[in-house]
Amino acid sequence: MNSADDYIQSGNEHYYANRLRDAITDYTHAINLAPDNPLAYSQRASAYIELGDYQQALADLDEAIRIDESYWLAYYHRGLAYHRLNDAFHAIENFEESIRLQPQDMASYIQYALVYVDRGDYQHAIAIYDRALKIQPDHKMVSVFKMMARQKLTEKNN
Repeated sequence: MNSADDYIQSGNEHYYANRLRDAITDYTHAINLAPDNPLAYSQRASAYIELGDYQQALADLDEAIRIDESYWLAYYHRGLAYHRLNDAFHAIENFEESIRLQPQDMASYIQYALVYVDRGDYQHAIAIYDRALKIQPDHKMVSVFKMMARQKLTEKNN
């Protein structure tokens, strides 16, 4: 491999094959070749999140955002890390920023709403799903998650 992009591509292949340590190695090579590439940091952070190493993930994501404050994917991944750390405040803050920067990304809405679902605030989650469905009315996954949140709200109120 000759370029950071080659290492990122190889890292992605390892990531999707669940060879997370190999993915981290390739993303690290990419970072060494192109230390100002926010994608390499964000992808490595995603692998760290899957391994449960949230602090290392957050360090990488902070660096990705330092490099490019408008890099929405870093905010999305940082939201995931904070959510897994049960830090709802920072998870919400990062998902909101991810959505502000990339309003078409349905995964951000889903994860954002799930923070509220985990807190038992189903009404807030439903409102977030409604926002997403205004953008993509036929999005099946958002519709399913909204239906599940409504069901939980009904169970909670009975």
